[in-house]
Amino acid sequence: MKKDGLMQRMHDFMIEYAYGVTLCAILLMVVGCAMYTQQIKQEQSMQAAANAPEVAATATPGPTMTPVPLATAAPMQLYTTAVKRGIEAVWPVEGGVLRGFDDSTPVMWEALGCVQIHDGLDIAGEAEQAVLCAMDGTVTHTSRDALWGWRVTVAHTDGSSAVYAGLLQIAVSAGQSVRRGQTLGLLMENIPCEGEMPAHLHMELVGGEGNKKDPAGMLPDR
Repeated sequence: MKKDGLMQRMHDFMIEYAYGVTLCAILLMVVGCAMYTQQIKQEQSMQAAANAPEVAATATPGPTMTPVPLATAAPMQLYTTAVKRGIEAVWPVEGGVLRGFDDSTPVMWEALGCVQIHDGLDIAGEAEQAVLCAMDGTVTHTSRDALWGWRVTVAHTDGSSAVYAGLLQIAVSAGQSVRRGQTLGLLMENIPCEGEMPAHLHMELVGGEGNKKDPAGMLPDR
């Protein structure tokens, strides 16, 4: 009997405990919902206040001032690099142009047996004729190969470089400063890779950004 009474009291305790826990959980849920609802209402009120249009204060208009125009300087006359080059440069050889610059239309190179663009200027000359430096600068590179003979590259102060190809021999070296009209070397009788043409200088112009340009733009009109 005592055992049955103990079991009954434990059973009653568990029921009361469970009831208490459930009641607390319900109370917490009610309080939480109330707090959440209150928070939502506060946020909506703050949002409405933020979106409300501001009423600007009305200022008393001040006296109207008439702007006085400032004097403007006369426009400065600008000269392009090409025009300046045309005044400063000299033709490296005295002959006419045999083949012009064209970096878009491929042409047939008979000596090479292929079609490719001509990104230089071919100027007629005579074998062993002196090749002159077109503009002041510094010799940055010299080389010799079976296709072009000797080549001399001269860097100018504006960042561009002129390449003189088809030389039989040269009279300058890398690192040397040169002046316009100074002899760079002597012309070959025939440039191997342009063998279909008579004696001439193949001249290229490389801009400061690295792209090929028409050398005729740096040479004076004849």
